[in-house]
Order: sequence, then C-alpha cells, then structure tokens
Amino acid sequence: MSKHKTEKAVVYRIYTKDKDNIKVIEEIIYRQFPDGGFTVIYTAGGWKSKIENSQVIEIIGKIGDKYKVLTIAGDIKNKNNQESVLVTTATVSINEINWKEKQNGKNIYKKKTSWFCT
Repeated sequence: MSKHKTEKAVVYRIYTKDKDNIKVIEEIIYRQFPDGGFTVIYTAGGWKSKIENSQVIEIIGKIGDKYKVLTIAGDIKNKNNQESVLVTTATVSINEINWKEKQNGKNIYKKKTSWFCT
C-alpha cells in the first residue's frame, strides 16, 4: 500500500565560479540552512567572453527562503571575489511517496521523494 502527498516548493540555483572551495560553500550554506541539504553540479560556463569552471548550487526550499538564498549568493560572491553571481528560481511540486513492503514477515516502510516543475 502506498500513500503520497504533494506540496509546492522552490528550486533555487546559484551559478558561480568553481574556486575548488566546497568546504567554504558548505559552511556558507549551513549558516542559513543548518538542517538543510544542497546539490553542487560542476560544469563550465561563459562570462565576458571567457570560459571558466563553474558550479551550480541547487537548494530546494520554500518561497520564504528567498532572502536566505540571496544571502548565501552574496557571501559566495564575496568569498570568490566575483563581480556577480546568478540566482534563478523555479516553482516545483514535491512528491513524497511512502509505501510499505513485507520482508521476513515484517512491515518495512520506505520513502521516495521526487520533484517536477509546474
């Protein structure tokens, strides 16, 4: 048997130069979201006719988290000594699906979370 709930959320993305300082990025994010999580995507990007190693930092949060994310982006911009960083947002639906299975005669509860743009 499975049950699920859907709720609205925001995917915040911070685009910045990769300065190989993931520990610094981690400290900056956890100051605003001590119990939160984030994803870093390593990529290449162009800025002012130059290609550079880049990071896209993705945080899934609430609409009210915008100020926290902008604070994170500003702190990263300052730490990386950059002229600017880019912040984007997308409203998404979060689906959390819970189900139970029988293993050795016992109920085992499992959870899967997914999201999609709306």
